[in-house]
Amino acid sequence: MEDHDDNGEVLDEAMNEDMVKETIDIQMVDINKSLDQVEKALEKIEEGTYGICEETGEPIDIARLEAYPEATTTIDA
Repeated sequence: MEDHDDNGEVLDEAMNEDMVKETIDIQMVDINKSLDQVEKALEKIEEGTYGICEETGEPIDIARLEAYPEATTTIDA
């Protein structure tokens, strides 16, 4: 009966490791997406177009940029 318990523990540990790896993969996708957005914002600063909505051409509200500096559109766009 002890072998059965050991196998269950090994299986539980393997499942936990898989869940951790999956969570890390999801987080890495989010981190890479955020990094891309920040790099895009930095390019816009260099171009002189930071803070201008990509869709409407209108200025993005300062409060929005303070809360979400990598914003590329106004809230209404």
